[in-house]
Amino acid sequence: MTEQPKPLLTIPEAAELLRLSVVQVRRYVADGSLLSVRFGRRAIRIKPADLERFIEERTKRGQKEASDGRSTPRLAAGCPDLRRPPVADG
Repeated sequence: MTEQPKPLLTIPEAAELLRLSVVQVRRYVADGSLLSVRFGRRAIRIKPADLERFIEERTKRGQKEASDGRSTPRLAAGCPDLRRPPVADG
């Protein structure tokens, strides 16, 4: 028996899996960070293997930057920094 290929993902499906906005996934596709397949002008699909590769590249790059000390994680505005103990009032 031959293995069935995994179905291609739409941009909204990829965004949901990555927990990102559709706009951000479109940006990654546009800048070439995330490989895609085009069918006509509007139909864009992403291979599951390309999505996995994208995640792996981001994971490796983040680990390398953290170990080099070149980059510190940034927190979104209003998010508590859980790496530091809370400061007691008073």
